[in-house]
Amino acid sequence: MANTVKILPNSLEAEQGILASIMMDQEVPMQVFPVLRAEDFYSLAHNTIYENMISLYASGSPVELITLVNKLEAVQKLDAVGGLEYITSLTSFLPSASNFKHYLDIVKNHSKRRKLIKASQEISQMCFENENSTDDLNFAEQQIFKISESEQISSLEHIEGSLGAVIDKFDFL
Repeated sequence: MANTVKILPNSLEAEQGILASIMMDQEVPMQVFPVLRAEDFYSLAHNTIYENMISLYASGSPVELITLVNKLEAVQKLDAVGGLEYITSLTSFLPSASNFKHYLDIVKNHSKRRKLIKASQEISQMCFENENSTDDLNFAEQQIFKISESEQISSLEHIEGSLGAVIDKFDFL
């Protein structure tokens, strides 16, 4: 029987859909950034693009083609993610950003499954190497808890919201 190589769960198309939706509709980041992390992307290039989108958003800059390309050039990552041609292709990839929630669900689902696969491999290795089933069970519980905990909602907030709260505090003084 031949060994078959299994590819970890992913959908590069859904990842592209999320990235394109963020650039096409300035309302999408407010709904995506709190629940999706860069490590949820299977593609390292998409991970890098997303991290830089979050950085733009957190600084109050619009997340669109020109600002993203400028940001990626500034951090010397544009070529690593596929260059201007790839970033531009993302914006032409999607006819509408209205389906971003479906793409988000797909990316999150695949990310959870990859995390579970990794945890199960680590649990299996621990069981083979360890003689104490109580330790094995505790380790397994910790691994699953980490995955569950990582799914908690982020506290990322746009600068406009935090800036208003800070100004209100100063007005009070």
